[in-house]
Amino acid sequence: MFVGIRARSTVWLNRALHFFPIIGGERALTRRLWEAVPLVHKNGFQIEIALNYSAKQFELGMGFALIGGTVHHTKEQKYGFVVGFWRRLGMMWDVVSISFRLYILGTLARIGENLRRRMRGTVGTG
Repeated sequence: MFVGIRARSTVWLNRALHFFPIIGGERALTRRLWEAVPLVHKNGFQIEIALNYSAKQFELGMGFALIGGTVHHTKEQKYGFVVGFWRRLGMMWDVVSISFRLYILGTLARIGENLRRRMRGTVGTG
């Protein structure tokens, strides 16, 4: 997967993209990657984190580049302050909740499964 991200006028924001999840931009991806994302995650802003996660897990990873000369209007600019604020909160909830489920709970589930496999492999071999 490759993501084209709107270049920010602030250099430090562009550099921060190397350390935080990419949740915006124009994406190019394979059909295989799209189909690897469960339907339950193809809702709201969850899809962006789910695509990032799936690209890292099942594909060759992901890359990005900054695209100059593009503009992004904030939710507050599009919908007014009050409605935009609530939509921003909804977006943040989607991002945090899917990140927790995939990265934290998913990792714990994999660790548990690996422990169960090890335990099954050692039962009766003593």
